Amino acid sequence: MRAPPLLVAVPLLVLGLAGCSEPPGASGPAPDSAQDFMERAQKALLAGMTDRAVELCRASLDENPGSARAHVLLGLTYRFAGRRKSEDPRLDFEKKEIEAFARAVELDPGSLGARVNLASSLLRRGDRRRAAGHLRRVAMRAPGKAWARGLADLAESAGEEDADDFRPQPEPGRADPTQER
Repeated sequence: MRAPPLLVAVPLLVLGLAGCSEPPGASGPAPDSAQDFMERAQKALLAGMTDRAVELCRASLDENPGSARAHVLLGLTYRFAGRRKSEDPRLDFEKKEIEAFARAVELDPGSLGARVNLASSLLRRGDRRRAAGHLRRVAMRAPGKAWARGLADLAESAGEEDADDFRPQPEPGRADPTQER
């Protein structure tokens, strides 16, 4: 049984957008500002209006092309748009999704949400090696966390010979976080 789109979209929006380091506005966004377009795009995506969400993401990027958050939202929008059946074979939503997440990572290399989403897209596309690299980088940012170990294991299973080199390392004087107790 497939999960309803809303049950999938909300956690991905939270993970994807929370991982970007841009601070939210102190007060509500100005009408037709990059932030306003982002908020409207999120609402459109959650309502299943992916075409409208793409338009609003593009408007946000016109106002602020350096926004990693807008690129993450655009990537998520393409992910959900690609789940619809398209009559136009020229629409390669997977490629656009990967490009949007890759741009978000380029703009904000510390964005764990952008990297996890990029890795997920790359895995679906069959690019296990590149996905493993992004998963390792995420795992390195959170040594000692169980989920980071899971990502390191996933990177290893993706076929990276050197995945052990990127496992979280113990802090000096502390036990190895990758060992079972």
